Amino acid sequence: RVDRRQRQMCIRDRYWHWHSIHNACETYWKGILSHDLQENAIYREVSQIGKSFEALSDKLIHLKKTNQVAIMVSNEALTALNWFQIPGGKTSYNDVVRWIYDALYEQNIECDIIWTDETNLNAYKVIFVPALYSAPKEVFERLSAFAANGGTLVATFKTGFTEFCATIDEEKSAATAHKDKYLFFITP
Repeated sequence: RVDRRQRQMCIRDRYWHWHSIHNACETYWKGILSHDLQENAIYREVSQIGKSFEALSDKLIHLKKTNQVAIMVSNEALTALNWFQIPGGKTSYNDVVRWIYDALYEQNIECDIIWTDETNLNAYKVIFVPALYSAPKEVFERLSAFAANGGTLVATFKTGFTEFCATIDEEKSAATAHKDKYLFFITP
């Protein structure tokens, strides 16, 4: 049997199931230990990984990957596009985000996912903005400043259409800025 100290080590390292669950439908959710709670191959492998992490911890502790590309996401845009759907009703906000992410992934371009309240946009060379239908004016001002300062901003259809409360600012909307051409920029 595995002793209490070993069990605490595993819990400390945040493994979800220390052992397999013994009842109901969760019986088939396997843990590091099987139902007999005896040391096994999985336990030994997890122990080896833990030992490797411990040996390398001084080198790993402040390790950080800095990506040069980001995708800006917004729960407000998601909600607004649930109310005011993309024509046809088959394409959701999450579909548009996923199209961009998948394209970057297929090109082996690592990216961060950032929220609209991110203020350090200059940490990136490229920011993708999928269907940012609704956002506060300040977000669009930060994105414009990012592009004006040399950053590359790639915005999809349905971006910059409304302000935070899903209202159109007729003086500053994308439709006003681009007159009749904007009508062709509303569907995928």
